[in-house]
Amino acid sequence: MPLCTACKETIWPPFETCPTCLSPTIFMRTSKKGILREFSTTFTTDIPQQFGIVDIDGLHLLGSIQGFGISVGCKVVLYGCGIDNNGYPFYKFRKCP
Repeated sequence: MPLCTACKETIWPPFETCPTCLSPTIFMRTSKKGILREFSTTFTTDIPQQFGIVDIDGLHLLGSIQGFGISVGCKVVLYGCGIDNNGYPFYKFRKCP
């Protein structure tokens, strides 16, 4: 997670300098576990898919959610991320056991 070296703000999307105070940023290791803040199910494909907003240490990411018994406030873990063939980032979460 990118963090400002001076004001300690989380910087997202990542930049080399903080947009608030113009100080340099550094990457800090963060947890892969987060809290599901919102979610929805899409039925636009043959197989329904769940997507949600996950809060990981104050950083909110939109990603797909795997698992049963999904509810707002449940704990999830990031198990996959990257850039797809169209150049867009993706995040994959599943419910924590």
